[in-house]
Amino acid sequence: MHLPLALALLLFCSSVSVNAADKAEPIRMNKIECVDLVSLEEDELSFLLAWLDGYFNHMHGTAILADNNLAGLGLMIQEGCEGSPKGPIMDMINERMRLDALRQHP
Repeated sequence: MHLPLALALLLFCSSVSVNAADKAEPIRMNKIECVDLVSLEEDELSFLLAWLDGYFNHMHGTAILADNNLAGLGLMIQEGCEGSPKGPIMDMINERMRLDALRQHP
């Protein structure tokens, strides 16, 4: 992973944890929909993308944080949201990954 990206994520995570402490309710990641992304700031969107990448890396037994993985996930979310703006993003990603796996291994 690139050192600047790692440092930026570390700084951002520390600032988000302070901001999150100001809010009374936790973020329900499995409830975030495409329509919710419109209201996010760029740094919040970056944090969400990094969190989703880590979550799905864990689900698939990998531990890689790379620019191209984040870009690919971002593109997947963008394409999925264009087709269906309602419904949880995590469900949409799971379905797209399932369909991609079926295409690769019919």
